[in-house]
Amino acid sequence: MSAENHETKDENVFQAVFIPKQQSAADAIKPFLCTYPPLDQVTQLKDPKVNFTAVVELPAGADTASTQYEVALWHASYGGQEWTETTMAHGKEVLAHGKLRIFYTLTLEVSKSVTFTAKLRNSPSAAWIWAKDYQGSQDGLVIIDGPPIRGDDPASLRDLVHGLNAALQCVEVMSECPRTRVWDVKTTVQGVPDEPKDLPSAYADVPLGMPWGGRGRWFALVRHWTPWISPRQGDSLFNPSEDAVLCSFVSLEGKHLVLLGVSNDSVTVLRGSETGEVNIHARLTNTKKHILKC
Repeated sequence: MSAENHETKDENVFQAVFIPKQQSAADAIKPFLCTYPPLDQVTQLKDPKVNFTAVVELPAGADTASTQYEVALWHASYGGQEWTETTMAHGKEVLAHGKLRIFYTLTLEVSKSVTFTAKLRNSPSAAWIWAKDYQGSQDGLVIIDGPPIRGDDPASLRDLVHGLNAALQCVEVMSECPRTRVWDVKTTVQGVPDEPKDLPSAYADVPLGMPWGGRGRWFALVRHWTPWISPRQGDSLFNPSEDAVLCSFVSLEGKHLVLLGVSNDSVTVLRGSETGEVNIHARLTNTKKHILKC
């Protein structure tokens, strides 16, 4: 291979790895849609009167009549199966930093929570474009804070974790944090078997249940690698790709359920199942019986 060909090959590799694909002229004039409360996130608010704002961003001087752009909010309330479409009101237009931003507003009364997405079109006769299909933005979720949790709340852990494993010992313990309840959850499992000899460790999996019946969103801190912790999040199906050290589940009523694996003579983590249930997973290091806790 000549030196010239070798240099050309190196340049192609460098361009493929380090130089991002340039935006085409057609992509540069496409509108960008964003909202507040934001899409693809959970937003908790105190006021049930929720003011939605959408912004359509265009390059300044785009060959488009801005007043023709329409934005609609598509939403479904807590417990409801029917989605409703509501057109947002056209508001002010702001020209700044080479961008034209067109604002749209809408106010909704939300009882407990509302799931929503948005769509837009550039004329009354044009087809609607969904934010999910157009720019990959998933549904947003707004949750209105319910009454604070009381220490004498009669709800048990079985009311919060659907299908709670009957083999688990669940004891409520004193909480040192206001408006918070704490349970000690544990079970006993057999340790490393005597046979075969020299077996360094064994593993145990104990089903826990499904927090909030699988409705809501979850967040987890996972062991990305032995010394590293990374965040993960998802919708109703709890399925992190790595072992989780801590998991938090938010209900559609604004309550949070946090699970923490406790390691003593075993390494305890949390895993998901195909159905979205939480499993307690432990690595056992000796032959005696182990108590798994979370």
